[in-house]
Amino acid sequence: MHGFLGVFALSAFLSAPAQAEVYVNGTIKLLRTGWNADSFGLEINAPQQNPAGCPTPNGYVLDGNMPGYKTIYMAAIAAYETGKPISVVVDSNTGHCVDGTFPRIIGINLPG
Repeated sequence: MHGFLGVFALSAFLSAPAQAEVYVNGTIKLLRTGWNADSFGLEINAPQQNPAGCPTPNGYVLDGNMPGYKTIYMAAIAAYETGKPISVVVDSNTGHCVDGTFPRIIGINLPG
């Protein structure tokens, strides 16, 4: 019985997803829309993070084709309008950049 539980625990540990994100906390100082594209970008009043090693770490961007785009964009607009702090969740997987260029937003947390 102990062998089974040990293998089960090891299996659960090894199959747990690796942390693939970085959290950047602050307020939005710039919210920009895409240039001829359904996308948006933002800059936070905190030091820029570029965990994926994107060539243009000029804020964080999300493309309209990405899952959750509408929800994340609505959260960004709400945070921008109220000026409240947010936590931007940035993809940290190497090379996961929007258009091969900008660090990619994968979520936004709005503290209560």
